[in-house]
Order: sequence, then structure tokens, then C-alpha cells
Amino acid sequence: MSELNLDNIVGFKAVDKDGNEQNVTVDEMVDMVATRMVSALSETSSLSEISTLATAAATGNDVYENELPTVTDAANVRVLQSSGDAAQMTMQSLATKLGELIGTATASKNGLMSKKDYSKINIVLYTGMYGNPGSGPKLYKLFRYGYNSKVFGILLSQTDDKLAGIYTLALRETGINQIHNINGVNEGEKCKFFYKKESDGYTTFYILAIRDSKTIMFNNVSMYGNVFIIKEEMSSTDVSDLIEIPIS
Repeated sequence: MSELNLDNIVGFKAVDKDGNEQNVTVDEMVDMVATRMVSALSETSSLSEISTLATAAATGNDVYENELPTVTDAANVRVLQSSGDAAQMTMQSLATKLGELIGTATASKNGLMSKKDYSKINIVLYTGMYGNPGSGPKLYKLFRYGYNSKVFGILLSQTDDKLAGIYTLALRETGINQIHNINGVNEGEKCKFFYKKESDGYTTFYILAIRDSKTIMFNNVSMYGNVFIIKEEMSSTDVSDLIEIPIS
């Protein structure tokens, strides 16, 4: 028998249960085979991935992997188990596993920041050099803290041509916020400190730098509870809806 050229085949001869011959097109044959695959696999296999692939073949929705769309909000990813079987993993589980594999940063290797080190973050703000575009008084949103949360730290505020003022900072979600000058230096153009109680129960902390050429440095900021570092320069220096924290 000569070798068949599949490209030239346009149909098949089929025999029904009564012995009658029928003509079957290629498309009809593909549909019948795919349907039988789905039925057989669903009865004999517990691997949902195989049934899914067979169903895709039957419905004509199968695509090559490089033709799949790219998304940024996937709920699951496909993984390969140590047994060699395919499985699904949620994005949250994947993130947890990757974090465990990366590990915490140490003095000898890179890695993720630990909770302990996160609570000792240093923050630096600069309002721009005198005369430069974009320099001048600036309002910064720095911290957002929730119920039973606390922020403590030491900050230095200095205009380039003046002595630095050094302050302790104590913020609490109860509204008892304290700023205390500990070196007795009057900066002249001081910083001003504000907070705002948000509708969701959180409190937001702001710093108003009065002029340009001012550097503000937070050293060894310690945080407890639900505290978020924002460090956002506001588009306006309007503080009319904020509550000022007096400097003692």
C-alpha cells in the first residue's frame, strides 16, 4: 500500500452499526475523536489537566503556550510537582514560597528586609537648593498609622545656612502626638508638624518644610503596629485641614 498524503484527504468512509456506509468529512472525524477522548479520559483519569486539554481540543479552543495572553492580575500559576505532575498554585502561596527561598538579608548576603530592620528605617527629605527650579517650601506626607500603633524616632532639621534643630518624635493613634526639641537650637525657619484623622480610622502624619535649602533626616525610626511609610511630596503646602502638633 502506498503511503498516504494526509494533505490530500478530504473525507472518510464510515460504516454504521447496521452496516451502511456513510461519507464523513475530516472536520466531522476530528470532532468525533475529540469527543470520545473527553468521554474516555473523564471516566478513567483523575487528572483534571488532561480532561481540560481534551475538552479544549473538542471545542477548538486549544492554543500554543506562546499564544496565551499576558496578564498582570493572575489568580493562579501552573507549577510542576516533584512527582512530575502539573498542578496549580495561588499567587499568594507562590509569593510566600519565594520569600522563604530568597530569605532575609544579612551582612554577607542580599535578601528581604526583616521586620526588625524595617522598624529602623532612616528617612531623608530635601527641599531643593536655593534658586533651583522646584525648590522652596514643601509639604510631605510621611506616615500612616492605625489602631494601637506607635512611631518613635529622632529627626534633624537644618537649613543650609543655619544650625540644626534636633527633635524627638512620638506619634500615637490616640492623638497624643509629641514633638520635642532636645538641643535648644532655634532654627529660624523651623519645620512644622501636622496630623490628620482619616475617615477609615487611620492617622496621617505630615511635615511642612518652611523654605528651600532645608534637609530633614530621620534616624532610627521605630514603629509598632499598623504603620506605613509613605514619603510623598504633596502638590500644595495648604495645611488648613490639618492639625498642628506643637513643638515643646
